[in-house]
Amino acid sequence: MVVTSTLEAGTNCHGYVTDCQGHVLFDRGVKDCSGTCLVSQRDNIPSDGPYCAHMIVHGNNGHVEETIKVDENACFRVDGKVSKWTFKKIRCTKKLPNPCGDPK
Repeated sequence: MVVTSTLEAGTNCHGYVTDCQGHVLFDRGVKDCSGTCLVSQRDNIPSDGPYCAHMIVHGNNGHVEETIKVDENACFRVDGKVSKWTFKKIRCTKKLPNPCGDPK
């Protein structure tokens, strides 16, 4: 599973993965998701059932969360501005951007 960001500068995001029943499988914490960067990459997500990729984008007025349930290894992108963003499944690419940094 790969999650990349193309969010506007100064945007923090938090991506994590659950078993869709609330049990966290992977969580890298909050990252500075400014520009094009790699939010998370995990090659060992269990394949014995569906999993849920979660994305939270943090803004001045709190945060908004989006969840995508999938049955296979997949790639995702979070894109846009704090006030209007998308989180969607995309075609996986071989070349990955540099990892997102820690929040400022």
